[in-house]
Amino acid sequence: MNITNRTLLKEFSKDELIDYIEQLHSKIEGLASRMSFIPVTSLDVIKEGDTIMIISDSLKKEILTVELVRFSDDDKTEIIIDKKTNRFFNLGLYLQGKSWVKELKILK
Repeated sequence: MNITNRTLLKEFSKDELIDYIEQLHSKIEGLASRMSFIPVTSLDVIKEGDTIMIISDSLKKEILTVELVRFSDDDKTEIIIDKKTNRFFNLGLYLQGKSWVKELKILK
């Protein structure tokens, strides 16, 4: 069954929906088993284009793509996650436990 060919949810029987949900669950489990989250423990592991998972100080979990990694001479490595809104965090401060980012992992 291809759910995208149906326009209204009421066109599905209960059994069809359960079957489709089980198929999706199986596909998601397969994908998840091939992915891993790698903890960030040094300044040089995050690269532009990496997919990262952060948990902020408000406990909000986000999956983001790193747009830019900006290095400076005084170890102020900035991880820019949205250039338009100037959203970034300082990786050195994260590693010291002083950032608004409380948990950081790279998705591989």
